[in-house]
Amino acid sequence: MWPDRERRDPVSGAIHPDLETGARLSWATLLFSLRFNLEDRNGKVLSLGDSSVKSFYLISTTEGCATNLLENSKYRDYYLSLGYLQAASPAEADIIFINTCGYNRQMEDRAARIISEFQSLYKNKEILIAGCLPKINPARVGKFFHGKIFEADDAEFKKRQSHEFSKKDLARLSFNHRFVSALRPWVFGVEKALGVCFQPVHNIFDSVVISEEYFYVTISQGCVGKCTYCAIKRAKGPLVSRTIAEIRNDFDSGYARGYRKFWLLGDDIACWGQDSGADIVELLPELLANRPDIQIVLNYFDPHYLLKYSASLEGILGDSRFVCINIPMQTGSARILERMGRDYNIQEVLSVIARIKNINPALAVKTNLMIGFPGEEWRDFFQTLRLVWKFDAVLALKYTPRPHTVAARYENQVPGGVVLLRSALMSGSILIRHGAVVFLSIAQAITQAMKDSKNAPGNA
Repeated sequence: MWPDRERRDPVSGAIHPDLETGARLSWATLLFSLRFNLEDRNGKVLSLGDSSVKSFYLISTTEGCATNLLENSKYRDYYLSLGYLQAASPAEADIIFINTCGYNRQMEDRAARIISEFQSLYKNKEILIAGCLPKINPARVGKFFHGKIFEADDAEFKKRQSHEFSKKDLARLSFNHRFVSALRPWVFGVEKALGVCFQPVHNIFDSVVISEEYFYVTISQGCVGKCTYCAIKRAKGPLVSRTIAEIRNDFDSGYARGYRKFWLLGDDIACWGQDSGADIVELLPELLANRPDIQIVLNYFDPHYLLKYSASLEGILGDSRFVCINIPMQTGSARILERMGRDYNIQEVLSVIARIKNINPALAVKTNLMIGFPGEEWRDFFQTLRLVWKFDAVLALKYTPRPHTVAARYENQVPGGVVLLRSALMSGSILIRHGAVVFLSIAQAITQAMKDSKNAPGNA
């Protein structure tokens, strides 16, 4: 498949000498000091001797999952601190470690392809896989994967936190991520040259995709939701919230190192504290205290909690230090929302967002929408389509049935051709909407600059 089979990366096709070099790592410590379990497809615990493992090569199959990339950094950072060897390429490694993503069928297929190609290219090497896919769809993994499943069994390791991404991991992200990242310096350069700030476009480009400028703080894992389509909960488990003290210490650490941009991560950060008697409106002010020059991105903030705590959140999120929030609406249809197992009133959520934007107009409000959920009719789709114009940035994904989910058992699955047509219509609408956001941001910035110039003392 690859012209240069021993040197090209199955993920990106890149020549391996361009990949990371010079890192030092040990799999002996990985396998013994931290008591890791290696399980084969039948769940049998395996072990490797010190002499059989000298180096490893680590790669992620995700196209943009921040949590998955932080897991990569977590593995890498810990073992680098122990002073052992990390291979510069798969060809040089004793073990190839593949961190998988499997939240939808597209990501599952991508992971399966990458794993299969590595197995074909490096038949004599140990290949381990980790991440969400082995837990989400173990049956499929068992059909194509012939190596071992990596499972951490050490409490201390599980508590470890990573806060930064590797540049090489970012280089392997999807085209959309890389495109926005490439445009970012051009947008900021134009702003600087004109002496204006295009809002909310500035905050969109600054925060809508992951970047190395941010200090990433995981505040929780898992959620309390009961979405009928979601398989992530099978991989992540129930909600486990970190304490305010732990999160605040992470902020202090990043701030002391010079970071002023922070990104809060979790499978649903809005439900933080629901397992411990706390809530998100208790946490957020703590992170703002005594940090007047920071920016915060809130990722995956469930609309249910936006409504539940709206009285407090309207004031909190009105603070301009919050620059971006992702509120995944998923659908604009109340009927489909109920079938999804999601609990909120769509119009009430939009009203809260509008009030927050009135206070903090620069806040970039992003959403995720789902196309082709079982039972979705054209009227449901058009209701979702109208939501595009209520947000500054929109990511639309096609629904795919996931193993062990309620929605996968629904009888009225939408035909693939219909999903493709709706996806094309949605993509066109999103493109127009994003263009409108850019145009309006520029127009508002120019108008404001003209007003400021007219009102300047010399022009009075």
